[in-house]
Formats: sequence, C-alpha cells, structure tokens
Amino acid sequence: MKKKRIIDPFDEEAAQRAAVNLLKFRARSEFEMKNRLLEKGFNLTVVDRVIEKLKEFKMLDDELFAYLYAYDKLTLNKKGPFIIKMELLNKFHIEEDTIYKAINKVLEEVNLKEIIRDIVLSQMKLKKDKRKIKEYIYKRGFESYLIEEVLDEVGGE
Repeated sequence: MKKKRIIDPFDEEAAQRAAVNLLKFRARSEFEMKNRLLEKGFNLTVVDRVIEKLKEFKMLDDELFAYLYAYDKLTLNKKGPFIIKMELLNKFHIEEDTIYKAINKVLEEVNLKEIIRDIVLSQMKLKKDKRKIKEYIYKRGFESYLIEEVLDEVGGE
C-alpha cells in the first residue's frame, strides 16, 4: 500500500512540481488544475500563484486545451460539436467564447460529414435501421440536418 505523503500546504515548489507532473500526462484546464492541486492539500493562494506562473510560461492555456480536447473528441471519439461544447463548459469550466473559437477552428480542419459517414457505415455493418442510426448519431452531438444529408448520400435503408 502506498504511503500518503504529508504535504506542506504553503510549499509553492512542491505545488509546482505536482502541477508539472499532472501536465506530463495531458493538457489541463485552469479549473481542473486548480481543483487537482487543492485536492492534494495545497493552500488556495499558493495554487493561484502556481497557476499564474504556469499561464505565464504557456504551460496552462484554456484556449489550447479547448482546441486539443475538441479535436481529440471529434476525431478519435467521434463526438459531435454539441456534446464537446457541453463537456468543455460543464466539466472543465471553459468560457463559452473560448469553446466556440476552439470548435470552429477544429471544424475548419476536420470534415464533419466524413466523421458522420464513418459512424453511419459502422452502424450499418451492425444491421441497424435508419431511424436507430439517426438517433445514435444525434445523441453523439451532431446536428440532424447533417445526419440526414449523410444518410441520403450513403443511402441508408
């Protein structure tokens, strides 16, 4: 069993090390980083100073985080823009205008219809009917008019 180390809540260097260690695994939002450091037992003032330093060195950037998150969720997890927006807003507390910028930037780089087409084809292989496929894709956060367009192109039953 791991021993839980006693943390000095006012040790700014330890808080910085903890923050950098968290960033080794993946990008984080400011909100998420703040919560994780507070959970570890660091003082709020120390956490705020560490976050400011990380922002100064561009190691913590909500705009970049939102873009990376949106890109990954759209291309790898095949989640739609609506679901991504809700996750960024509710889970990571990213500002709405930052979310819109990030999603729009991703949509300039990624073909949404191609992603929907991939989902449609994989669902058709599972022998699902058109209504169920439409429902499934809609629940993933894609707009219904795009789903209809792709289904018409692919020729779902």
